[in-house]
Amino acid sequence: MEHNQNRMMFARTLYIHSLPSIDRAIYEFVDELELEAADVAVTSDHFLQLLRHQSPIELAAEKFNRTPKDVYELVMQIERNIQDELDAYSDSIKFVDYTDVLSLYGDERGDRSDAADMSIGRKKLFLMTFGK
Repeated sequence: MEHNQNRMMFARTLYIHSLPSIDRAIYEFVDELELEAADVAVTSDHFLQLLRHQSPIELAAEKFNRTPKDVYELVMQIERNIQDELDAYSDSIKFVDYTDVLSLYGDERGDRSDAADMSIGRKKLFLMTFGK
């Protein structure tokens, strides 16, 4: 479960980094302010209250010289696109466990111990591939 969640977060990050720089800056600004409010909030009502008190959309509009409506529409469009693209990105990312294969060649000291013994207490080694 955690592996899949990490894959989804990685796919989300890839998508955000593919945005034009100004769109990415606006989205990340709003997202960061929302995350800060979520960290402070005690309840969901408190979270909404914090967002109303200091609207990330309005703060972004002021900072990036846009109207709040433009910022809101941009953020909502990015959120929709993230949802639409997330499955495609995460499906295209594959992780292949190479721990056993690489450990057959020996560790950094040249020892060629059994692969199972090599992976105990050591980091696992993965190859990450992309393809659609």
